[in-house]
Amino acid sequence: MFRGAIFAATAERQNNPDWVAQAANSLREILYPFWSPHVNSVPDRKTEVFKKYGSVFVDSKFIAEVGKLYGLLNDLAHHGNTSAKVDCASFTISDFEGVLADFEKIMGEALSRQLDVHQEIDKILALGPTSTTPQTPQAHD
Repeated sequence: MFRGAIFAATAERQNNPDWVAQAANSLREILYPFWSPHVNSVPDRKTEVFKKYGSVFVDSKFIAEVGKLYGLLNDLAHHGNTSAKVDCASFTISDFEGVLADFEKIMGEALSRQLDVHQEIDKILALGPTSTTPQTPQAHD
């Protein structure tokens, strides 16, 4: 779905007047299991589904960011007919790139799990000390 969104937004496809809605729909579909009340196979929503995944960055601010992004993608996927906030006719590739950057940031945070954090700590520890000269304790008078 992510590759489909990128494909729909390429310069070659922008002569298709529906490219914004198609690209937004693909991105929104990725968020469906986390957000949409219409997905029955995932009973938990928002905070709980992220926590069950093991996400470490979930808080009320993060949930609000996901909700805002989901709402924008939903508006775009429906050609702006669900909201007066979005004018799909004037939505540019630059606008879409901003939405895509937000999507990547949010999903990167959503999918960062506790194990990822431990792997990063392991990488730092594997580098070892920055000095090869052993430090000896100083005698105090």
